Amino acid sequence: MNLGLEGRVAAIAGAGAGIGRACALAFADEGCHVALGARRGDQLASARAEVVARGVRVTETCADLATDAGFSSLIAAAVDELGGLDALVISIGGTPLGGVDELDDASWEGAFRQKFLAALRGVLLAVPHMRRGGGGGIVIVAGNGSRVGAARMAMSAVINGALERMVGDLARRHAPDGISVSVLSPGPVRTARYDALLGALAAPGDADESAAERRLLASIPAGRPAQAAEIAAIAAFLASPRGRHISGTTVLVDGGQSGAAGS
Repeated sequence: MNLGLEGRVAAIAGAGAGIGRACALAFADEGCHVALGARRGDQLASARAEVVARGVRVTETCADLATDAGFSSLIAAAVDELGGLDALVISIGGTPLGGVDELDDASWEGAFRQKFLAALRGVLLAVPHMRRGGGGGIVIVAGNGSRVGAARMAMSAVINGALERMVGDLARRHAPDGISVSVLSPGPVRTARYDALLGALAAPGDADESAAERRLLASIPAGRPAQAAEIAAIAAFLASPRGRHISGTTVLVDGGQSGAAGS
């Protein structure tokens, strides 16, 4: 399917690795020019090389995107260097693992600032440019923690639930401008965070992490974690003109895990 992204401009927050990097490549494969944003310069340089190889224009912003200055720089780079802003994917702010009674105030405050407030800031910075350009698509990658109970992912569940509520309000406000805002909620995805999750889920009697992985995969009807490229393909669709009527909702991409948890 032609997503109608050719010649348009997308900004990807968290483009250095994992899902964010896969999103940058997915947009580039559609002929979309890409503004990359991440904290690590080495990862940005590597991602840039892969995007450039797809024949599109690219700019990069090495900054802490959880700050106003960092996110403002990313949006400015998209507009000033690439000519506008038609799509925004926010894939930043992984939360610490642990139960509610294991996480201190500083952990909660830091995660809320880095994931919730950063996402809100990104949307508010993007909207004026998208409005001037006649519309756009915004996707916030959150995770299915608010739908699937997991003892070690309490913070993810709380903050992702808050993001879903926020997106509902933003979508209603900006639909008249032709701007869609959605949450994309994957289950386990085979990235570096997947390895960290297995370590956190390991039980005292486990000989190694393979036992934790078997338990995790048993909770997913599809029997496997997603690949980052699978999540990126859906993000590209949601942010594209073809997906513009999907707004104010959460799109679950978890191999049936959330449905199984509620049965």
